[in-house]
Amino acid sequence: MTFIAGQPVDLQTIIKTVDKVNNLESELAQNTNASVVVKNSTATTYRTSAISVEAAEVNLQSSEAKSDQIRFNHSFKVGYKTAPVVTATLIHTEKSNVVQDHTIVIDVITTSNVSGYVKFRSNGSIAGSKINIIAVGSTTGF
Repeated sequence: MTFIAGQPVDLQTIIKTVDKVNNLESELAQNTNASVVVKNSTATTYRTSAISVEAAEVNLQSSEAKSDQIRFNHSFKVGYKTAPVVTATLIHTEKSNVVQDHTIVIDVITTSNVSGYVKFRSNGSIAGSKINIIAVGSTTGF
């Protein structure tokens, strides 16, 4: 259905338009493709609109010794109903090879926060390094 500027609109055209909008709203409300969560061996499918993604960077500004564990923390801006799935990656922007010799551990994930630490196996500076965090979870609950 196409409307042209200045075209007279009768009641039947308005009814058809409202019906199309209502049908579209109904179809979107039932859209459950591509968002599957497996928890306790049970797969549940959710509308894509119920899934939220947050990406963030946490700056690390320090130097570390071989035995150091540098803590990181991020508070989510998205209101998750259950703890999201979170990944963390170290990105080093300076000229140092320390980024090649590390382990990232996420030790706490809640509906509002993620925290953990980076463990290094060599000495050096991590000034300018960042932890890239991606969180994916439901805003309606699983």
